[in-house]
Amino acid sequence: MTTLAHLLYEYIQNYRLCGFVDRKSMDCAVSEQLRALSTLKKGLSAGQLELLEQYRTACGKRQELEQEAMFLAALSLTRELR
Repeated sequence: MTTLAHLLYEYIQNYRLCGFVDRKSMDCAVSEQLRALSTLKKGLSAGQLELLEQYRTACGKRQELEQEAMFLAALSLTRELR
């Protein structure tokens, strides 16, 4: 990302994104996720827990890349519509 795109992305992440998220739906999704994770962790060995954490880290990185790509696509479209 260019410096300008990166600054815009950070600004949107920090100040604007919450205005586009249904807070009730997000809270519900997070609760379901944490409940499922807690249940899953109860049956795992130490080695399996480590693998789960590696998986969660990889998923987080992928999600971050997808969010950046969506932002860049929207920014590009905005420029084209100008």
